[in-house]
Amino acid sequence: MNLKLVFRKVWSNDIARRSFTKNGFDGVLTVIGVLIALFLSGVTTPKIIVFSCIGSGIAMCVSGLWGAYVTESAERRIRVMKLEKHLLRGLKGTSITGRSQEASLIVALVDGLTPLILTIILIIPFFLTPFISLETAYYSSLGASALIIIFLGVIIARLSKTSLLVNVIKMLVAGVTVVLLMYFIELLKFI
Repeated sequence: MNLKLVFRKVWSNDIARRSFTKNGFDGVLTVIGVLIALFLSGVTTPKIIVFSCIGSGIAMCVSGLWGAYVTESAERRIRVMKLEKHLLRGLKGTSITGRSQEASLIVALVDGLTPLILTIILIIPFFLTPFISLETAYYSSLGASALIIIFLGVIIARLSKTSLLVNVIKMLVAGVTVVLLMYFIELLKFI
């Protein structure tokens, strides 16, 4: 399988591009929220931290795979039915329906796998706790989260041909907002 061809095919699908940036962003913000909650709760067991983050990553993956596939398949089926109506003939078994199904699958895979892959990347520091302190792992993971958010802001700026700085700041503000809200909840002792 030619990975360059697969990447080009995925990236040429505008819905897959949106799914990558949106769900990547969702995944990173979720990990930030989980990590800050665990940090503020005083969790010092790497296994609990990893399982908590992986659990949210798996839930987002399954949700993305199922939700995107079902939704995309339905939307694309509606388009095919409209085309069949205009053509006055069925399109079952044609390359049109085949490409439609393929596109639905691509979008679902991107939608589901992006947050899971990013979650796995972001928890790598917690696997290194035999060699680094837990505090360093927390800060490393949060730093990596910021870098990924910046990367997603760059992608959005390039795709939309808008200000790189403005897009990066917009994305970072969301990450900071999650952190501040978690600290605010801790400060007010809601839990």
